[in-house]
Amino acid sequence: MKLSEQDAALYWKLMWELLFFVNQKKKLGADMDTVKDFIDLSQTDKMTTREALYGNIDLINTFIRENPANLSGEELEIVEKWRHFVKDNFYIERYLKNHAIFISDRGVYAVQAINSSFDEMIPRQRLPHAVEAVLLPFKGKIIYDGILPGYNIFFGGGVKRRIKEDYMAAKQAGRIIDNLEPEAKSAKASKREKPLKDWKPEIEDLIQKAKKLKGGADQAPFNTPIFSLIKATLDLSLKAVEKPDDLDELWVGYNKVVRVIRKIHTIFDRAERYRD
Repeated sequence: MKLSEQDAALYWKLMWELLFFVNQKKKLGADMDTVKDFIDLSQTDKMTTREALYGNIDLINTFIRENPANLSGEELEIVEKWRHFVKDNFYIERYLKNHAIFISDRGVYAVQAINSSFDEMIPRQRLPHAVEAVLLPFKGKIIYDGILPGYNIFFGGGVKRRIKEDYMAAKQAGRIIDNLEPEAKSAKASKREKPLKDWKPEIEDLIQKAKKLKGGADQAPFNTPIFSLIKATLDLSLKAVEKPDDLDELWVGYNKVVRVIRKIHTIFDRAERYRD
């Protein structure tokens, strides 16, 4: 859930150099000659420089062009990609093995920590937790920029369910964002997905067998609607494997299943009225 020690050290090396440069360019601090002088500033002064950076992201272009720290081409490329930062208010919804889930109005993000894992900073029992964060691309991953102010807000059950549903919907649709680099997004969009198992022959075989299920007046009252439910469910299953992206058709099949379930519910209600 966090970067390796080597990557964490690289990140801070680049970020401190960039922030020191911004501080010097915008003349935000006095008597500073080195990056260490900047690191020794108060948190308030660092935050001022941070806001200056995100308020004028073109400073990254200037930093890369001038390259005052004599960074390598690979290091400059990492910094250049920070132009694609996302600054927003987020809910940290859950911790998974390799990342935390950050949710905002812009999307659902898989985020890694830097030096300390998120559960060391924010215990699991406090999730969901509201934070203000800046997300950055870093070597094919998403990290936050090292500052994570939070809000002491208690969330009721309804809000928690909504936040969880935001995550579940993004997961189901394959829309969890795990890379902020434009080229990575294009590659992901064009990537051929692994072929899914074709269940159509098995379902069609079950449909043929289900046709033999016949209700009628000479049978128990539950048989007819339950046999109809089997057939409606198989019909929905066939639509799901044939046209998984056709939501209109899937809704048609789903509504048919719901109608049959309501009929079964009515049979139960009638049976309860004369239950011994």
